[in-house]
Amino acid sequence: MEFNLENKRAKNRCETILEDALYLFLKKGYANTSLNDIVEKSGGSLATIYKYFENKEGLFKAIVLKAISKFKDDLEKNISVSSNLNLEEFLFKFSELYLTLILSPKSIALHRLILSEGFNMENHNIGKLFADECSKFLNEYLIDFLKSCKKTENLNIEDISKFANIYLFAIKEPFFYSSLINSKEVKLTQTDKKAHIYKTIKMLLYGFLG
Repeated sequence: MEFNLENKRAKNRCETILEDALYLFLKKGYANTSLNDIVEKSGGSLATIYKYFENKEGLFKAIVLKAISKFKDDLEKNISVSSNLNLEEFLFKFSELYLTLILSPKSIALHRLILSEGFNMENHNIGKLFADECSKFLNEYLIDFLKSCKKTENLNIEDISKFANIYLFAIKEPFFYSSLINSKEVKLTQTDKKAHIYKTIKMLLYGFLG
C-alpha cells in the first residue's frame, strides 16, 4: 500500500503503525485492541492515526490493502496477465504464489482473527471489508486472464467468474481449512504442492471447461 505522504519519515511512521497494529490485532483481537494500545506500542500518536487512517476500522482496512498490494506485487514480478503463458502455465504459477501466501502463518492468523471478530455485529464491517477486498482483487486478476484465453472464449463472463471462484477454493483446500482449525501449521513440500496444483488444474480444466 502506498501512502501519499509528505516525507519518508512520515511514510516510515505509518508503516510502523500498520505493523504494530497488526501484531496487536492478532495477539489481543480487534475488539480488545484500542488505538491507545497501538500508539503505546508504535510510539506514534493518536493524531497521526486520525490523520492518515481516520479510525480503527480505517487502520484495519489499510492493513488488508497493504497485504493485497504485497501479493499483487509478487504476482506481477513472476507472472503477467498480458504474458504469453497458456492457461495451464498461468494457473500453475498463480497457484504456487497463492498457496504460499494463503498458508503462511500470518495469513492463517489474520483469517482466524476475521472469523472470530466477523460474527460480532459490532465488528461485522471488518469481516465484510476483508472478504470484499480480497475477493475483488483475486477474482478480477483471474478473470482478466481467463477472458483473454482461447480455451474460455466461448464462455460468458458469469461462467468465467464461477470458474475463478471454484478454482480459488479448490486450490487452497484441504490445507487452508486444516490450518484454520488446527494449532499445528500445515507444511507442504514443494513436491506435494506441485502435485496438488497440477492435479487440481487438470481436474478443473477437463471437468469444467471440457
